Amino acid sequence: MTVKADYKGLYKKLKAQKKIPLASGVQLTKFAGKGIKALKRAVSGGILKTRSGHLKRNIGHSLTADSKGYKLSIGTGEGGTASVKYARIHNRPKGSSTKVSAKNAKYLTIPFPGVKGRARNFSDTFVIKSKSGNLVIAQRTGKRGLKPLFLLKSSVDIPGRYWFTGTLKGMRGLLDQFMSAEEILKTAMRLG
Repeated sequence: MTVKADYKGLYKKLKAQKKIPLASGVQLTKFAGKGIKALKRAVSGGILKTRSGHLKRNIGHSLTADSKGYKLSIGTGEGGTASVKYARIHNRPKGSSTKVSAKNAKYLTIPFPGVKGRARNFSDTFVIKSKSGNLVIAQRTGKRGLKPLFLLKSSVDIPGRYWFTGTLKGMRGLLDQFMSAEEILKTAMRLG
């Protein structure tokens, strides 16, 4: 009787074991890409309404490694570490709200739909009082026309939307899949 054993597959797996730490980083980076896409969808009208695109452009991630392993940070700002100021205000549990008040001026200027930019960038503007008693910055259009640009309020309540935490919590199963032993070993074997 002749027995032939082929150990090539076993040797390949043993060699791949050395690449497991690197493969873990690759898998975390892949997950971060999926997480960032999901967060950008949440900002693009899914949960929040995009106005300037500043928040969407500043969603990113950073991946650092030390002797204990990898640390993945997904957030708003450069590399997912710095913060876009208003991102946290919106990331509150549903049913809660955050009061935002004017600090450096008497009023907040809240743009009407379709208005982009800041109030100071518009010419020929003036303040009017609406029928409901609200103050509005308006602009003349033609001889008799008026275009409302900004609503003036001393403070507003921003409702909680949980756009960030809720989106990433919903992806926990995907993270578990990306970081499973089988997926990390497959990636390590591809890394060679």
